[in-house]
Amino acid sequence: MNPADLLAKINALPDFSDDERAYLRQHLTAQKQYGLVWENKPEAVEDDLRHQLPLLVERAERFVETHTCVSPPDGITPDGRPIPIPFDEPSGDEGSNPCVSAQTTLPFGSEKSASLVDYHQSTNEADFSESVYAPISPQNHTLIEGDNLHALTTLNYTHAGRIDVIYIDPPYNTGNRDFKYNDHFVDREDSYRHSKWLSFMAKRLRLAKTLLKDTGVIFISIDDNEQAQLKLLCDEIFGEENFVANVIWQKNFAPRSSAKYFSPNHEYIKCYSKNISLLGINLLSRSSTQDDRYKNPDNDSRGVWTSDNLTARNYYSLGTYPVTNPAGRTIDGPPKGSYWRVSKAKLEDLIADKRIWFGANGAGVPRLKRFLSEVQDGVIPQTIWLHTEAGNTQEAKKEVLEIFGDDEGFFATPKPVKLLKRILQIGGSKNALVLDFFAGSGTTLHAVMALNAEDGGSRQCILVTNNENNIAEEVCYERNRRVIMGYQNAKGQSVPGLPGNALRYYQTAFVGRERTLANKRALMQQATALLCLKEGCYDEIAIPVGAIPSGGEPSGFVPSGGETRGIASLQLSENPSGGDHVETRYLASPRPDGTNPDGTNPDGTNPDGTNPDGTNPDGTNPDGTPVHSLSPNGRPVPHPAIRHFGGPGGERLLIVYDEDAIDDAVALIASWPDNEPGNPPIKVYVFAPSAYPYTDDFADVMTGPTAGRITLCALPEAIYQTYQRLLPVAATPSSSDDRS
Repeated sequence: MNPADLLAKINALPDFSDDERAYLRQHLTAQKQYGLVWENKPEAVEDDLRHQLPLLVERAERFVETHTCVSPPDGITPDGRPIPIPFDEPSGDEGSNPCVSAQTTLPFGSEKSASLVDYHQSTNEADFSESVYAPISPQNHTLIEGDNLHALTTLNYTHAGRIDVIYIDPPYNTGNRDFKYNDHFVDREDSYRHSKWLSFMAKRLRLAKTLLKDTGVIFISIDDNEQAQLKLLCDEIFGEENFVANVIWQKNFAPRSSAKYFSPNHEYIKCYSKNISLLGINLLSRSSTQDDRYKNPDNDSRGVWTSDNLTARNYYSLGTYPVTNPAGRTIDGPPKGSYWRVSKAKLEDLIADKRIWFGANGAGVPRLKRFLSEVQDGVIPQTIWLHTEAGNTQEAKKEVLEIFGDDEGFFATPKPVKLLKRILQIGGSKNALVLDFFAGSGTTLHAVMALNAEDGGSRQCILVTNNENNIAEEVCYERNRRVIMGYQNAKGQSVPGLPGNALRYYQTAFVGRERTLANKRALMQQATALLCLKEGCYDEIAIPVGAIPSGGEPSGFVPSGGETRGIASLQLSENPSGGDHVETRYLASPRPDGTNPDGTNPDGTNPDGTNPDGTNPDGTNPDGTPVHSLSPNGRPVPHPAIRHFGGPGGERLLIVYDEDAIDDAVALIASWPDNEPGNPPIKVYVFAPSAYPYTDDFADVMTGPTAGRITLCALPEAIYQTYQRLLPVAATPSSSDDRS
């Protein structure tokens, strides 16, 4: 029977649902291609997606950030003033971190680092543009708490085709309470044990594949329980031709006396590429042991060298001839069954160039000299990784205990940092974007930050984990918060944090899947975190109500209150509809006389008491007329339907939550400078009931000085279009008609 004809008949079956036809197609194609057939068991978290659409919400109170900055020499500012050191001893278990976070005040000027936060958000940005103590933007890392099926779906909207390296350490399905399916542990007696695991993994690996760049690579840890099934599954999903290697990692080195037959001391790491023709595997750094093999007994001017065998077993027609060494002994030819690797003429050239070694007394057989200066900068990775070079499980447990001080927050099966650093060195560049969607104890992010600190890299990491037994909050997040901020180890010693890192914490959430107008507006209102993550724009820029019609960009409002720690900028409420919450974030230290470096008062007002934009302290114009809409405490009310975010390279993200605010959005864009350094992009997401992003309404700014920089996108249609390719069949038919 022709399988293609059978597939066509399955697709045409009138009395079968879409899911039933998909089930039959899956079994037919799996059996046809690889012989890997399993019972596709329904999964509750997948059923959630038949009713709801996943999105992300940020837990802003868990944001952690440190900056690496360049401090002035000898603690002196460019104009000769000493830098004050507003240092509060860190509390709790935090060590002495030489940088600052949004949560903790920490010291200036340690190891050429200084304490600045969000300097690019200052209303006096020009004053800092050439400052030698300007901060370097931190590497933005992400932790998503939630089921990884839901999180991977959201990441397919924000990061499709953008991930360089994926590493995962999924449940091994040992039957010993390590794998849950539909909230129940799967034991060895479960007749669907392997089917459940394959169903679970297949859904997630298919989503993961679409996240990889074409040059991307995935590494998967596994043991003997599922390694054979995983190989077939990955051949099916990634393609057998994209298999790269099956690494054997020595996870421990001591034999287990309790073992019944053999004492297992290894696991596997399967490696697949997205497109093997585009894959570039990096060389590993040479070890001192490898370099120690190179000597220079003959004082060759080209430096140290080692000798290599000049014979080979492959047939070579010009590779059989006698050789006379410097001691006068004639060697009839290579050993029986082998050949010289070069012709006689080539050998004479090598001898003349002093590249052949006959031994210290010149009486030996010829060997080829290989100079260290001429070999590759590294070595090709091998498929057996010993614990001495890639760590072991005992080492991994000690690393976790070292951070937590005892067994508080302990995670039973962590991987060592050394193992992850090796994977990152092999699989990606120094600016790789890394994903781990079985994050567990968070080793992958720890390794990313540690490796960046070692080699000056700018890798960024996305972690995904559920919060079973509070692992997301109390282990994964807390571990990496301490690594960033510094901590006290098990011996009570202070361990410095790793500066130049920011960690944002998200949770998965949902809105109704049916395309009613109410659901569309709800999705738009809750899409902020998703859009900021997608565009890499996290720093909110204030848009007070009343500022846009007046012409010119809003200046931001610095609240009073007698603070003396420096220039401040506003961080607005996470509520898209506004609110009155304003967080003050300090940007630089004051002068010794208490004024800010730009000459303003400690509260940000001008020397004459007016606000930075020249308005009176109550927000009115100098003549007393109103200019801004103010809340009862005198602060400007954020715009109820527009939010503006900036990125580290000057990128702008504008979110227009309601179509009635489009005129204000156009006015705001028109107020921006015509020529910004590098002409960074401007991404505008605007609510639209359909796929039309109101291009005509934005025509003036699309054709003006900002032409070529602006991209319009209609939401939530763009999200719908991504999700419809990924989600299971909806529980009830969706309609494109808007229903309230």
